[in-house]
Amino acid sequence: MHAILWMGAAVLLGCEGSSERKASEPPGDPFGSGPYETASVDSTVTYKTSYPLGDNIERVVDLRVWYPKDYDGPAPVVLVSHGGNGSIDGHTIFEHLGQEFAAAGYLSAHLNHAESDLTQNASINTAYHRWDRPSDVSAVLDALDAGELMPEAFAGTPRLDRIGHLGHS
Repeated sequence: MHAILWMGAAVLLGCEGSSERKASEPPGDPFGSGPYETASVDSTVTYKTSYPLGDNIERVVDLRVWYPKDYDGPAPVVLVSHGGNGSIDGHTIFEHLGQEFAAAGYLSAHLNHAESDLTQNASINTAYHRWDRPSDVSAVLDALDAGELMPEAFAGTPRLDRIGHLGHS
């Protein structure tokens, strides 16, 4: 069972499935031997979204980005996001995951989805909730692609062709 889970995680994250660095890989390869020292920085992404009911609402996504220190190569990206109705500190929980991913050479962005309870109507709130989570993730990926979320201390580049996404509620 564990082998199946590991294979699923390796496929999701784009890992080669080995912690050993191959002789042909440059030192510091994110699929290499690690571990790297890690650091984190807090940031935000702001964007406007058009909900299914026609509203145009500005959303602010708080983030904590974990990254490997002194790493200047391409780093696969892992997004960690929560469900529920939002949390004032959703991006700060699961710190151990951010540290572990960064130590392995990944750029780990932890999203805090704002609350979607915008009305007193439960069915409308459910529609908003199902709409804004994917929109938040897309906005974060767009910001990474534009170079807007990169911590100044991180000399590497995000590998947007190698993205993993996990969540919890």
